[in-house]
Amino acid sequence: VFSCRSPNRPNPVGLSLVKLDRVDRARHQVFFSGHDLLDGTPVIDIKPYIPAHDQPLGSVQLPSWVADSSELAPDFDTVELAPLVREKLAKMDLSKSLFPDATAFEAFLTQVLQWDGRKRHVREEHAATGGGQWIFEVRPRLDFILEFPAPGVVRCVNVLPKGTLRHVKGQGLVSVKDLARRSQAN
Repeated sequence: VFSCRSPNRPNPVGLSLVKLDRVDRARHQVFFSGHDLLDGTPVIDIKPYIPAHDQPLGSVQLPSWVADSSELAPDFDTVELAPLVREKLAKMDLSKSLFPDATAFEAFLTQVLQWDGRKRHVREEHAATGGGQWIFEVRPRLDFILEFPAPGVVRCVNVLPKGTLRHVKGQGLVSVKDLARRSQAN
């Protein structure tokens, strides 16, 4: 969860591409090189090398279980941004963000949305119902409301302040205010 390839990580833990030198099973130790870590930096997790996401210096060896199981192409061929989303992005103050303007942010958003960030149970629910909506969170603290109208297509239909809606299993997107009212009523 902390060191994953998703843009919606719970905190900014760093990722380093390293060469696995050896494993000492008796001492429960892993030895690696080529890292950019400072001495004493904790290693939280180790993930396999995936060519579509990692660009190492020199040659690498891809584990067969990764090569056999990885789709190394984007999940969606088509990313659509609704006119409402483009209007809202054009009005955003991006002065404290990494993006110089709305066009750069749109390009980033389009590139990120090509990769499916939904949890497996949500993908299965959407497949069973023929579509659905999902919240994609990105900084600057925004939730993008996504629809999946057809295989290979993701459509961003709205952008709201972070935390306005929540995905509830079996109910889809629900207003946080409605959830609070329901909770108080029970």
